[in-house]
Amino acid sequence: MKKEKYLTNEKGKILTEKLQIDLVDMEMAKKICYTKSESKLSRWCTAFLATTEEEFEKALGEDLMEEEAKELLTEEVTKYSREEEVVEMYSEYSREELERQSVFEERLEKETKKAIAKGLEQGITQGIEQNRIEIAKNMIEDHMDIEDIMRYTKLSMEEIEKLR
Repeated sequence: MKKEKYLTNEKGKILTEKLQIDLVDMEMAKKICYTKSESKLSRWCTAFLATTEEEFEKALGEDLMEEEAKELLTEEVTKYSREEEVVEMYSEYSREELERQSVFEERLEKETKKAIAKGLEQGITQGIEQNRIEIAKNMIEDHMDIEDIMRYTKLSMEEIEKLR
């Protein structure tokens, strides 16, 4: 009956957990909550699903809320459902949020790629250095000439002496 949605990119990665959209299937909620005598919850679902002012006001009825609050709610719903500026403002805010999150994700992706490349480079360098040291150790064990060890491993004489 309830599904959680988050703002995601094309790959399905969540861009922000600050914004969670809860989707409630009002039709299903209305059916689940409906008994022989309609419940208040069922009538609220009907009010949310209303497509006309008459349906909305009928769903609110006289006992769902105080008359003053009902009038204020009806006035606000009518006002906001008719004002293009309100719809545009909400759409613009969503677009801005999406753009901010996209920029953030792009930066994060670039920084992650840089960090991975740097880590890979460091790992390769360390691996090569370790390999040169192992080769030098083997050459020392085989009693090879220090000049040959320096030439093949590119290690300095001091580095080779430390390995003895």
